[in-house]
Parts: sequence; C-alpha cells; structure tokens
Amino acid sequence: MGITRRKLLTGSAIVVVAAGAGVLTPMLMQEGRLVSGKPRVGFVNGMEGRIPEQADVVVIGAGILGIMTAINLVERGLSVVIVEKGNIAGEQSSRFYGQVITYKMTGATFLLHHTGKQRWREMNAKVGADTSYRTQGRVDVPLDEADLEYVRKWIDTTSKDTG
Repeated sequence: MGITRRKLLTGSAIVVVAAGAGVLTPMLMQEGRLVSGKPRVGFVNGMEGRIPEQADVVVIGAGILGIMTAINLVERGLSVVIVEKGNIAGEQSSRFYGQVITYKMTGATFLLHHTGKQRWREMNAKVGADTSYRTQGRVDVPLDEADLEYVRKWIDTTSKDTG
C-alpha cells in the first residue's frame, strides 16, 4: 500500500491547516495582541527626568535582544542604560511574534539560536514576570526521500550538539 497523490495532498492540507492554527491562535488571544501605545512588557518602567550622565554601556533598543544584553551586562557588574524610541518589545521583537526558529539551521547559527531559546526560557524566573516566551510545535513535511534523509541527519547532528 503506497502513498497516493490524493493521500499526500489531503495529508499536506491537514498539516497546513494545523500549522496555520498553531501560528494564528496565540496572535488572536488577548495576551498576544499588540495594542498601539501599550507596551507588551509591563514589568519594565520608564524613567522620568534626565538620562544618567555616566554609564559603562548604553544599549540602544529595548527589544528582547537589548533587554537580555542589558541584564547580562548588569550581572557582570557594569552600569547600563537602555534607550528605546518606542514601546518596550513593541518593535521588531513584537513583529516576529517571539519566534526563535532553529529548524534546519546548522553549525554556529544553530547553536546561537538554540542558546537564545534556552536563555529566553529561563528569563521569566530571572525577572519574575511573563516575558511572553512560549514553546509551540512546528510541522514541516519532507518533500522527498532526499529531504527526509537531510532532516534525519539534522536531528542526529543537533541532538549531539545540544547534549
């Protein structure tokens, strides 16, 4: 019993619908909505008055990368000022819906993204607030035997790289 074209198309359609629902559901939920003028991260308060005259480091941008960079620098004993032109986590961090994708990435790029996901996962406990990190599944169907073999090798390699 082989795979017919009809079964392949039906299965692919089911996968596409499920993946679409998985991507759209968080965006449609109240907690995931972007509201103009309202920061998504409530635990970070702005500062009234003047910016400090002196700092070891000035981080430009209060997206996930800017905030995580600042936290890591403070943990190393540096004084840090973060400047943001708009809303905290309201620019590129919000447009990408918090996606940190590692699928089919290799080498240093994979390890960088994987480490980023691990650090973001730990961030809620570190700051004592919800940073909007969510783990969601992904379905990607290999198109042919060569793609399936590539995915198998990728899984084997990345499993070894991450322990």
